[in-house]
Amino acid sequence: MSPALLHAVTGAFRYSGRSIAQRLLDAGQRAITLTNSDPALSPFADRIPVHRLCFDDLARLSEALRGVDVLYNTYWVRYNHRDFSFAGAVENSRRLFAAAQQAGVRRVVHLSVTNPSEDSPYEYFRGKARVERALIESGLSYAILRPAIFFGHGDVLINNIAWALRRLPVFGLFGDGAYRLQPIYIEDLARLAVEVGAIEENVTLNAIGPETFRYRELVELLAAALGKRRLILPLPPGLAYALTAPLGRLLGDVIVTRAEIEALMADHWAMGGEGATDVAKAVVKICDSSHKLKLLYPDEMPLFAKIETIAKEIYRAKAVTADKAIKDQLKTWEEMGYGKLPICIAKTQYSFSTNADTKGAPDDHIINVREVRLSAGAEFVVAICGEIMTMPGLPKVPAADSIDVNAQGQIVGLF
Repeated sequence: MSPALLHAVTGAFRYSGRSIAQRLLDAGQRAITLTNSDPALSPFADRIPVHRLCFDDLARLSEALRGVDVLYNTYWVRYNHRDFSFAGAVENSRRLFAAAQQAGVRRVVHLSVTNPSEDSPYEYFRGKARVERALIESGLSYAILRPAIFFGHGDVLINNIAWALRRLPVFGLFGDGAYRLQPIYIEDLARLAVEVGAIEENVTLNAIGPETFRYRELVELLAAALGKRRLILPLPPGLAYALTAPLGRLLGDVIVTRAEIEALMADHWAMGGEGATDVAKAVVKICDSSHKLKLLYPDEMPLFAKIETIAKEIYRAKAVTADKAIKDQLKTWEEMGYGKLPICIAKTQYSFSTNADTKGAPDDHIINVREVRLSAGAEFVVAICGEIMTMPGLPKVPAADSIDVNAQGQIVGLF
């Protein structure tokens, strides 16, 4: 890492932000923090200047970031509240990235979460995915880290489990406790954040620990470490939540949210289809609710018109071009009975346009369809747009470049 660079950390007085800030200081770097916490809470005395995280004042936010090389963003909310919300956190994150861009920040290291998806049944994960997309579309150099669960001084889940084990004679599991977790030590996460801040390549990494635990196993290990013999009972998730809610009100804290319980129990990342059963049920529940699904185009729309609709509505293009031979091929497939098939667009992943050098989400560009392919068995039509390699789809940097063995003899960089 270059000497004496200036770094900014959101929320440097708390948990992950505190660990990242401490590692930067230990490395001889300069740092500031953007936070709305009381400066008196700072564990760094006057070593880190404090700026307000004023999302409603873009000019002030940009000025605070002036001269910063890397912004480490830990900002997020755990649940919806009258004073904050997931939707508000997404919008605030967009403003933060816009301020960083205006200020000339070189790179953003963003802490996300494993398995974010805009199609997730959980608003927490949908919001996280939208923030990732906002960062990617900003045009800033980025590193996105996706941890599952932190552990270390000040974490939420592990400390809440330990608190309950110390004080309660019975510990209730959410369900059977057989779902899997892969927690990462907070100092390892901070080390990784600082390391990826120093590089140039855009990366998205699953920041997970080397060991996998079933939830019940993790609780049993904590109980043994605390020297507490406790009756550990599986409970229906709804009942377990109902029991924690009044306890949280008594303590003046939110111990766990419904979304956190459901996400905790959804271990499809470890068990494939079997592990995704709970997620599938949640999706079905949403589908059966009052939400109305609106398709982008009707099946009866001509194939080229479907391509134009996707290009204009999704990719913000002003027009779509194609040779007469391609349009004739599409019409032939329509005459053969394939006109009702959906369209799959194959193009660069780096831009809404077909130019990989025009990063993010530009407007009013032109998409050229250079080839179309019929996948009759899978039942869709592929439109090849711009210069793209459809197979094997290799990344710019081979994954093997990040695999190594550390000083403790552990393999790192597999995920």
